[in-house]
Amino acid sequence: GRVNVSGGHFEAANYSKVAWNCAQIIHVLMFAVDSLPGVGALDNLGIPESGDGISDVLQEAKWEADFLARIQDADGGFYYSVYSLYREYETDVLPENGDPEVVWPKNTACTAAAVAALAQCASSPRFKQAYPQAATNYLAKAKFGWQFLTNAIATHGLDGAYQKIQHFGD
Repeated sequence: GRVNVSGGHFEAANYSKVAWNCAQIIHVLMFAVDSLPGVGALDNLGIPESGDGISDVLQEAKWEADFLARIQDADGGFYYSVYSLYREYETDVLPENGDPEVVWPKNTACTAAAVAALAQCASSPRFKQAYPQAATNYLAKAKFGWQFLTNAIATHGLDGAYQKIQHFGD
C-alpha cells in the first residue's frame, strides 16, 4: 500500500530519508531545546515559522517527528528508509520531479531509534507546552513501537530479532 512520506529532512547529498537519522536529528534538536540555555527561545532562524512565538529549533524537531510518526506501520514497527525506486542515489532532481519512492522494510534498530525520539518529544516540558496533542500522540506511537520490539524479541529472541538491511549494525 501507500505510505505518506511527506516532511522530514533529507540525507546529505541525496534525497533519501533514513529513520535512525531522523531519530538522531530529533534527539539533538530536543536535547538542545531542553538543555542548552537560550536555544528553546530561538525564534529567529529564518524558517517560514520564525517570529510566531514558538522556538524554531522545536519546530524543526516537530517537522522531523511528524515525518517519523508517519512511517510507522500498522504493527508498530518503523520503516527503515524512504528511497528512490530506480537508482541508488537521486541527486540530480528534486524528489517531487524524480523517481517514485519506496519504503524499505521495518527493522528493530530503526524502530528502537524512532521509539526513543518520539518518547523524548513526548516527555519534553517545552514540547508538551507548545504541542500538547502531538506529545500525547507521539507517546502512544512510542509505546506501540515498544510493543513491536518486545514482540519481535519474544518471537525471535534478542539475537534473532534484528534484520540487517545495510552495512550498519544493530
